[in-house]
Amino acid sequence: MQKRRVSIILFFDKNGRILIQDRRGYKKGADFGFFGGKIEDGETPEEALIREIKEELGFKIKDFSLFKHYTKEYLEKDWEIEYYVYYAPIPVIENLVVNEGQIHLTNFKDFKALDLSENDVCLIKSISSYLKKRKSNNGII
Repeated sequence: MQKRRVSIILFFDKNGRILIQDRRGYKKGADFGFFGGKIEDGETPEEALIREIKEELGFKIKDFSLFKHYTKEYLEKDWEIEYYVYYAPIPVIENLVVNEGQIHLTNFKDFKALDLSENDVCLIKSISSYLKKRKSNNGII
């Protein structure tokens, strides 16, 4: 079984909008997904996320939080992927330099209409629930 470690991030704002990567014509698989990617040998998950966001969106991300860490097996592909999933506020879109794919703004209600992997759909639902609970406690979203 091939093993891989990835750091990915979901950007959101207080209005329930989310920023995801439009991968149509760029990567195989689902048309949309999280920004981020493979953790290289010797990198921490946080270092990998910072590097990936710099490569993909052209800025150095500073403020982000770990949402979830887990491992998932994809038996049909003989893969095991260890995920580090982060979240952060949407950066200023006009300042982004998109180097991989395109950016796509959607929201926590309409994302289900997009072609996302089953794993990404579950993550977005989980992050949405988590942020709603935080909002009720201290007005985050």
